[in-house]
Amino acid sequence: MGVAKDSTFPFAAKIMDFTMYFCVLAIALSFLLVTYDSCQIKITILQIGGSIILATWLFRAMQDNKFTKQRLLWDLPVLLYLLWGIIVFLKTPYKNSMSVVDELIRLVYYTGIYLAASDYFSQDRKMKVTANLLLVTVSCAILYGFMQCFKIDPFGWSGAFNVRVFSTFGNPNFYAAFLVLTGPLILSYLFTTQNKAARIMYGLLFTANTVSLFVTGSKGGWLGIAGSIFFFSMLMVRYVVHSRRLRIYLVTFTLAAILVSAFGVYRYSLKRQDSLLFRLLTWRSTVQMIELHPLTGNGLGTFRLIYPAYRPREIFRIEGKHQTETQHPENEYLEIMNDQGLIGIGLYLWLLIAVFSKGLKRVNGYLSQTVVTRKKDKITYQIKPQVYYLIGYMAGLLGLLSHNLFCVNLRFVSSGFYFWLFLGLIGGAYIPVPADKKTEPNGSEKDSFSLIKLSLKVFIIVITVCSIILYSRFLMADYHHNVGIAYSKMRYWDEAIQEFQDSIELNPFFVMSRYFLGNVYNDRWQQGDDQRALKCYDEVIDRAPHYVMVHYQRGVVRMKTRNFQESLWEFGEALKLDPVYPLTYFRIGMIFIELNNPDKALLNFKEAARLNPEASDIYVNIGNVYILKNMLSEAENSYRQALKLDPANLNAHRNLSIVLLRQNHKTEALRELKILQQAMPNDPEINKAVKSLTP
Repeated sequence: MGVAKDSTFPFAAKIMDFTMYFCVLAIALSFLLVTYDSCQIKITILQIGGSIILATWLFRAMQDNKFTKQRLLWDLPVLLYLLWGIIVFLKTPYKNSMSVVDELIRLVYYTGIYLAASDYFSQDRKMKVTANLLLVTVSCAILYGFMQCFKIDPFGWSGAFNVRVFSTFGNPNFYAAFLVLTGPLILSYLFTTQNKAARIMYGLLFTANTVSLFVTGSKGGWLGIAGSIFFFSMLMVRYVVHSRRLRIYLVTFTLAAILVSAFGVYRYSLKRQDSLLFRLLTWRSTVQMIELHPLTGNGLGTFRLIYPAYRPREIFRIEGKHQTETQHPENEYLEIMNDQGLIGIGLYLWLLIAVFSKGLKRVNGYLSQTVVTRKKDKITYQIKPQVYYLIGYMAGLLGLLSHNLFCVNLRFVSSGFYFWLFLGLIGGAYIPVPADKKTEPNGSEKDSFSLIKLSLKVFIIVITVCSIILYSRFLMADYHHNVGIAYSKMRYWDEAIQEFQDSIELNPFFVMSRYFLGNVYNDRWQQGDDQRALKCYDEVIDRAPHYVMVHYQRGVVRMKTRNFQESLWEFGEALKLDPVYPLTYFRIGMIFIELNNPDKALLNFKEAARLNPEASDIYVNIGNVYILKNMLSEAENSYRQALKLDPANLNAHRNLSIVLLRQNHKTEALRELKILQQAMPNDPEINKAVKSLTP
């Protein structure tokens, strides 16, 4: 096979090289704490970097005549997977949802990264540069991870996951995935050098990688590294290692890694037994979702939009909170089946098999260039370092694919970018232009073809510039959203509204800003805010029909405007998605008080108290219902329970004094009234009541 020429269109080549190498470093190591999502900067780097990489690859591909039948057949699995992703995107009814648009954007850029890596970065020199940069990247990530481990992290997100370390990735599971991916590459460096000092350094780095992996607390990561080491050892034994002793060492090392990982998973699972149950319940619900459209899927990026309607009630108990927002099913393959159906998962598996098959062929190709020397009884093999790089890449990917049986880090940029980069490096191909097709076209035909290429290049430049501007706006939208949240917490309503409106203008696909803007109107509650809030919530439902708490918030608006029947309907819809939120039952109880139905009010207040037994005000309202039902003893007990939870609850003291008076317990009633008088000394009614009861 031929070698791609770097001399053609050198400006595009330099831009592509710089952008790819920058992404290798920056996507793993960057974070920005002033945005709502501290890792939004990683997404922006992928979006802008992906735009540039795809554009420059298209420039060079046109210049180097890459668009041939031979090239198309070589990349057919990847291109068909992209095409199917576009088709399922077009068929989903939620195309204006950010999650759906995000998935399509990433799929397009991941494909571009694969094509660029396959075409150019799998060359010998660039593969080496990429591997060296990955080594630098993982070293920096590990160093920062140890800073977190020893409590010397200078940034505000320190301790976000308690003792679990997340380094620059914002999530321990994502950090673990990167360590799984790069661990075998570190091991491959041990075999590429004969320098003892270098081997010690690489050995220490791999040890640090392994220690870092265990302090992430990621069970899937521990299984993933066991898989990475297993595949690395098997590939080394199969293709590289000739020494029987070294083979025994590798196999022993692999067995030890598997046992340690299994023991770690077992011990950690004993501490978090609900974690496995959570996954099993989520997988069961995902299978039910897949059954909706098993062949073609429900649409790209639709899992988080559909899942709330299928979420099991037990999930709320496991999470210990209401409105658990599960965005992914903790299994990459199930999510592909939900999004793209059996056709999508079939294309995905074909893609993986095709790439790894090409990788093994390339390993054999490099091995055929091995120099064998014999000195006396000793045989020395001078193997090209690309063999070790390829084995490291393949083992890391296989470990990551194992990890994603229990995780979905491939849905996030910090893993997805490197996954597709590694695929391109493994499945690299240099397709020569056949001799009979090298003849230059003549006359007007050549001029016409050149004009088409020039027009395409201008179009690519325009689209790329527009994309860079668009994704920069998306990043700023995340910043304004974060500032809006800060203003709303301080009850600076006008400033918060402006920030959320700026966020929506910068990123019209961002559902969360519309939801938060509706909440600001709901909390501010000036004239016309009810319609403004409902408009925002309608826009949320249009983009994400099962978005967290949107029906609850609509119910609150309807309740404030005394549209009680509509409010009850909204709260009923909210309970279908979140049956354990106590405030929903509390507000339903308040509505039934207004509708003069104390029995249903009492039923809902009691359910609210069961779900939140520490809420003093709920018991006050239970007592109020008992008064309406003339059940004074029960009312007294409810008020006393409220005061037990909150001795400063003035409503409980006031209502308890009323109940005690109606039961002719004047001394105890006077005691409650004096507590009220101490808190509100200028209240005439309280002073009058105290005076009338004082002997």
